[in-house]
Parts: sequence; C-alpha cells; structure tokens
Amino acid sequence: MPAQRPAPALFVTLGVLYFAQGLPAGLLGKSMPALARDAGLSPEWIGLLALPALPWALKFLWAPWVDRWGSGKPNHRKRWILACVFAVMLVLAITALFPREWLFGPGFALLVVLLFLLNLFSATQDIATDGLATRLLTPDLRGLGNSIQVNGYKIGMILGSGALLIMVGRWGWQGTLASLIVALVLVALVVWRFREPREQIKPRRPVTLLWWRRQLTLFWWRPQMAVWLVILLGYKVGDGFGTRMIKPFLVDRQWSLEAIGRLD
Repeated sequence: MPAQRPAPALFVTLGVLYFAQGLPAGLLGKSMPALARDAGLSPEWIGLLALPALPWALKFLWAPWVDRWGSGKPNHRKRWILACVFAVMLVLAITALFPREWLFGPGFALLVVLLFLLNLFSATQDIATDGLATRLLTPDLRGLGNSIQVNGYKIGMILGSGALLIMVGRWGWQGTLASLIVALVLVALVVWRFREPREQIKPRRPVTLLWWRRQLTLFWWRPQMAVWLVILLGYKVGDGFGTRMIKPFLVDRQWSLEAIGRLD
C-alpha cells in the first residue's frame, strides 16, 4: 500500500523523537532529586524542582498555534521539532557552563529557569511529534507505531534517570550533559533526513483567542470529564508523593549516584 512505504522511516523518526522526549522527563523526575541531594540541597528545596515540569500540564494552551502556524508548507511539523531539539541542546549547553554544586546552591533560581525552558521546548516538541504521528500513522500502522512511541519514551526516560546518574558518577556533570547533547545531535540528524509529506490544507477557521476559548470550553464540558480529571490528578499526585523523594532518601543513606542509577 502507498501509505506503508514511508513506514520504516516514520517508525525510526518517531522512535528517536520519543526517546529524546524521555530524556528530560527522566532527568527532571528521576535524576534531579538525587543530584540535588547529593549536592547538599535540602528536601524542602528539592520539592520545588517539580515546578519546572508545568509546561507539560499546560501545553494544550499553545498546541493549536503549533498545529496551525506554518501548516501547508513543506516540513511543517519537522521544522517545529528541529527548532525545539536545538533549543533543548542550547539549554543543556548553558547548564553545562555552571558547576553542579553552584546550580544547587547560589544558582538555584537559574537552575529552575533552565529546567523550565528545557521542559517548555520538550513539551512543544511533543505537540509537533504527536501531530506528526496522528497525521501519518494510518489505522493499519497505529498499533506498531504506538508501541514504538511508548518504548522510545520509556527507554529515553530510563537513560535520563538511571544511566544519567551512573554517568555523572563516572564522567562528572559537564561530561554527562555533553553526552546528552551528542545524543540530541544524532536525533536531529535522523529528523533532518526524514521527508515529511506535504499536508493538504483544509478550510479551517483562523486561530483566535475567541476560537481558542470556545474549544477549551467544549473540551472541559464533555460528559464525565470531571471524573476523569479527579482520577488523573489523584494518580499523578500519588505517584509524585511516592517516588520523588526516594532517591534523596537513598543519598542520605550513603548510596552513591552509580548505585542509585543501577537501581533503575
């Protein structure tokens, strides 16, 4: 079938893109609390490291603009993705300029800003990547495509958590961030080689604040939406309480970063 011809390249591209998204998720949610405690940051301040993940919860606010701006032009979503990947690399490069002890001490405010930007660009990349997958994965490809998406993300999150802690223990802070940048360069090369088919533009209303507000209203007033919101919030809050402080506790118990990384 003609729709299946780009499938191998599409599967590889989606796999590496979701892998790239898993890296900051693992870094922020799993590695960062252990790194912070190892650098001497108190548990009260470690809890604030969850705030930079806010863009993931709020990405629906700017998703319509990512979907529309540039649509109809060649490589619409590819250009968004590449811009976000390079922005993440820039944030990592800036972060690598500062010693870990300084960032988790006097430079904590700068660290929070850098982590916020890291999540902002990663969440925006996720919008474009999901749009690419939704558009190009035909019904006969969605089963395998979804498996590749999930596994790519999980592998990236594992490397961004356990493997990163091992690397910091062996290579140091700057060396580990440099290795992440190299990995993202390889991701960018894969995306750059992918030829995104041109999208045919259907007549659509322009994205305005009034249109955007109406879409949000329609979404939140769906039947049983309040029940699902309570379930999702309860799960994520419980998961956050149950896992975020485990690694700082292990640091206090004299576990090395490498040992904590192997635990993942």
